[in-house]
Amino acid sequence: MATESSRVPALSSSVGHPAALLLHQALDALVAPRSGIRPWYRPGLHSIPRYCGIGKALWIARLLHLSMLFLLAALVWVFGLGTFAVLGVVAVLALLAYEHSLVSARDLTKLNAAFFTMNGIIAVVFFVFLAADLLLRAHPS
Repeated sequence: MATESSRVPALSSSVGHPAALLLHQALDALVAPRSGIRPWYRPGLHSIPRYCGIGKALWIARLLHLSMLFLLAALVWVFGLGTFAVLGVVAVLALLAYEHSLVSARDLTKLNAAFFTMNGIIAVVFFVFLAADLLLRAHPS
C-alpha cells in the first residue's frame, strides 16, 4: 500500500508544475479512500482507437473537428467579428483538411505531424487572424 509521501516523488517528476502537484494531491486526499484503493481506476490504455479501432477513431476525430469548426463559426457570429475572423475559420478548415489527409487507417507514420504539430499551427493561425480582426476593429484606418 502506497502512502502519500511515497507517491509524491514519482508524481512530481511527471506532473512538473508545483501547482498541478498540489491540486492532484488535494483531490487525491479528498476523493481517494484512505485505503489507497481507487475502485474507478483500472490500469491499461483507455482510448477511442483502442475501443473503436483506428478507422472509426479517425472518423470520430473528423466529426469532432467539424463540431469545432461549427463552434468557431458560432464564435465569429455571436461576437460579431469581421472579415479576418471569418478568414481565420476558413484557414482552420483548410489546415484541418490537410491534417486529416496526412493520416489514414493504414498509414499512421505521420500521426505526430498531423495531430500534434498541426493542431499547434492551427491554434496560432487562428489566433493571428482573430488578433488582426480585433486590432483592425480597435484602430480603423
